[in-house]
Amino acid sequence: MKKIALFLCLAAVAVLATPQVSAFFDPELDDWIVYTISDSGGVYMLRGDGFEKLTQMPGGGPYDISAFYDSAADDWIVYAVNGSGMLHRLQATEFVGVDQIPGGGPYDVSAFYDFLLDDWIVYAFNAGGELYRLAGNVFQPIAELP
Repeated sequence: MKKIALFLCLAAVAVLATPQVSAFFDPELDDWIVYTISDSGGVYMLRGDGFEKLTQMPGGGPYDISAFYDSAADDWIVYAVNGSGMLHRLQATEFVGVDQIPGGGPYDVSAFYDFLLDDWIVYAFNAGGELYRLAGNVFQPIAELP
């Protein structure tokens, strides 16, 4: 039984230490845009045949990343969260802190553009099963897993 528990623990750590990816299709470029964040916090964008390093995410891991294209602003929007739960937004070449995700990690972030609301939507999930939505740069509780 101890061997199984140790294996599951090591498997969970291995999954958390793997790079995270966010991809979307850009109709203007007629190509896929791929952002990834490594287990050391390096943020890369796929260009041509390889990845180009854009910047370094502050704080320690594990990390998660979410990106989308805002056609109204003609801008690629990138959000990432570090291991302490601080959500950041990529602005030019560096990350700027937005808000702390409540609860303990690891964390998951999902961001997209809502055409009906004409607004960016950011959801964050913590390890305790609590779902939050970013509203005015502050996380508001939405729901909790049973």
